[in-house]
Amino acid sequence: MNATGALRDSTVRVGPLFNIPALLFKLGCDPGHVFERVGFNIEELADTDHRISYLAASRLLAECVVATGCEYFGLLLGQMAGPSYLGVAGFLVRSAATVGQALEALVKNLDLHDEGGVSDLSIETDYTRLSFHVHQPGVSAIGQIYDMSAAIMYNTMHSLCGDGWKATQICLVRRKPADPTPYKQYFRAPLIFDSEMCGIVFSS
Repeated sequence: MNATGALRDSTVRVGPLFNIPALLFKLGCDPGHVFERVGFNIEELADTDHRISYLAASRLLAECVVATGCEYFGLLLGQMAGPSYLGVAGFLVRSAATVGQALEALVKNLDLHDEGGVSDLSIETDYTRLSFHVHQPGVSAIGQIYDMSAAIMYNTMHSLCGDGWKATQICLVRRKPADPTPYKQYFRAPLIFDSEMCGIVFSS
């Protein structure tokens, strides 16, 4: 809350949200109608570097789930994005000399992309955990945001380590869906639903 009692509203780069219209169309929905229902100008997604309201973006994601009936819309959206969608933070990831330096650059500079959340890197002898936490209050469809974030983290590791890389555990901040198949097929790793954190765990 700010001094007037209104919710503080962070901003986020369009980046991974850029593909929302294409995904809506693929799932049989008219993007224009979906955007209109939440009072969101579709033109705001035309530039991946454009910054938009965190709360407005979350309401748009919530409406996308309602319109499509797809409970894993965020997962599908995240599958379409990698480090190149994260702006300067993503550039630093791709230009780092080692995987460790790349992940440290991501954690340190994620705020250049996302003001409403924070990333964390925990490196142990055997296992490493890369996680993400939303701290923006009043967010809608937070499970969708976490699903999208987990997929982007997963894609980032694949871009750094190659197609042969595998996670040892995927932690998802959402209830276990009636059909977890889309998650199993994409992550190809043990899934932890109802987790207290959104993150991926892998061998150090």
